[in-house]
Amino acid sequence: YLQRIPQEEITLTFSEIETLLEDTLPPSARARRGWWGNRSKGSPQAVAWMGADYHAEDLDLDAEIDNMFVDLYSVHYPGFAAA
Repeated sequence: YLQRIPQEEITLTFSEIETLLEDTLPPSARARRGWWGNRSKGSPQAVAWMGADYHAEDLDLDAEIDNMFVDLYSVHYPGFAAA
């Protein structure tokens, strides 16, 4: 999905991600910020979005379950600053 979209910035709710995956996210995705870390080892989910040239940035774990979201920024996005 991320490799096909033209946007350099995208916000996806966790529900939207689950629809794209046709599966549920693990409980740790809703409870732990570290699950969304941009690390290339020990994190297959990060390897997937980083492989599409995106990094997870803004994350809202405090919203109602259906409104939790993550912002993904392309490494080509003019405002992107690698941490």
